[in-house]
Amino acid sequence: MVSTSSDNTKDTLRLKRPIAFYYGFGKLNALSSYKRVVLQPSHYTTDDLLWLKARGIEPVAYISLGEDAGPPAEWHRGRKNTAWQTRYVKLSSHGWRQHICIQAKTYIAKGFSGLFLDTLDVVDLYPEDRRWMVDLVRSLRAIAGQGPLVANRGFSLMKELSYLVDAVVFEGFSTRWTTEGEYIPLTVQELNWTAVIAEELKRMDMPIYALDYADTPFLQAFAKRRALQHGFIASVSNRDLTHL
Repeated sequence: MVSTSSDNTKDTLRLKRPIAFYYGFGKLNALSSYKRVVLQPSHYTTDDLLWLKARGIEPVAYISLGEDAGPPAEWHRGRKNTAWQTRYVKLSSHGWRQHICIQAKTYIAKGFSGLFLDTLDVVDLYPEDRRWMVDLVRSLRAIAGQGPLVANRGFSLMKELSYLVDAVVFEGFSTRWTTEGEYIPLTVQELNWTAVIAEELKRMDMPIYALDYADTPFLQAFAKRRALQHGFIASVSNRDLTHL
């Protein structure tokens, strides 16, 4: 039987890797090897996004819900995340939530298929913001429409978010980077904790991605093997997510 163009397209999509987290610039040809790519919104044009979508790739825009790298604003808390020099925010601030929704609408209008929701874990530091975070994600669900919402961690919110998001990322599932620039495996205690969370996540009927960091073939193989053992989709990169 002669294969049709449609058959060839389906075969190509099946051969693509599930996801890439890439915060660098360019590399469109390399990104076309994936089904879904999480990108920094300012690094790609509408034409770039159309090029990716024409090849069956879902471009997903990074957006930070609990931390802000922008200039001083009324929604900033006094405390910083010194690893990234960002300010924790007050989710109760209408101005912040409006700011995020405007960003999200801009990214969808630009051509992104969906949104990657980062810094959800801020609610573990400020539990009083839990309901505001859920409200914000609910607003983003409406903005994204049928497009994917991908949550990064936020495990304490999973009961509420399970009805709103389409996939979960377990960043730092098996490895982490240090402020000294090293890449190391998690401690035994940390690995045991992530295994417990993994079992909880597996009850959710959605893809779970493990995002780890490594700079040696051995550490990379360890992270990928452990993710697969738990039934997760493995992705390993450098600290700044500029390696594919």
